[in-house]
Amino acid sequence: MLNQGMKLMQSPDAAPGAAGGPAAGIHIQYPAVATGPYEQVLVFSTKEFIQLKLGPTPYFTSKGTIVDLNGRDVPGTLVATTLPVDLSRFPEAFQWPPTQTPPFDQPPIQSGNTVPIGDSRQAYFFNNQADSLVTIGPAVPKIAVPLLGGAGQFWVSAVGVITQGTGKYAGVRGEQAYVGSSFIDPWPANQEQLIQGLQAGINVQSTSVFKLVLKASQLPAQPPGP
Repeated sequence: MLNQGMKLMQSPDAAPGAAGGPAAGIHIQYPAVATGPYEQVLVFSTKEFIQLKLGPTPYFTSKGTIVDLNGRDVPGTLVATTLPVDLSRFPEAFQWPPTQTPPFDQPPIQSGNTVPIGDSRQAYFFNNQADSLVTIGPAVPKIAVPLLGGAGQFWVSAVGVITQGTGKYAGVRGEQAYVGSSFIDPWPANQEQLIQGLQAGINVQSTSVFKLVLKASQLPAQPPGP
């Protein structure tokens, strides 16, 4: 047991807000920051419980629910994600990109230590699973240690491309920006202890921004020209 963040929690299927119903004042749509007349913007956070599963292909798996940017549960929501990982690359999470030199609006870029560890798949269900969005895209984990008191902060960011949707999001096109994090206190003494703690599971909170266009705003796809 590493800390409060590493403790097992109750099944997220029973978390507050997992059942439907009205929720006054809770919203995840932000039309004021959409571009053009057809784009829709969704912004929300999640509360998830994530575990590392070992085997021929190790992977992270998580379930949880959606909350608004004030941390209030969005009724009738569910989140399910997975991220296959190569544990031999885990030390890369402690390596940070080089400092950039100005001017910042033109090359060259000092690249390094931003290679994705793999593709993350994210599934979000709304309105008691009547509506859904699914994305996949490259994920980059980073870890900052030690923090004050010997703790650590664990982040994973991803860029997701929408693969499919159901209900109001059937046929949708768009992309997602995602970052999730967990506070681990104290940070484990070695990688073996860290792996054990991740197998037991940690609580994670994430924030996502979706920019998308509904099917009703799209014309039929045209074949490529000659």
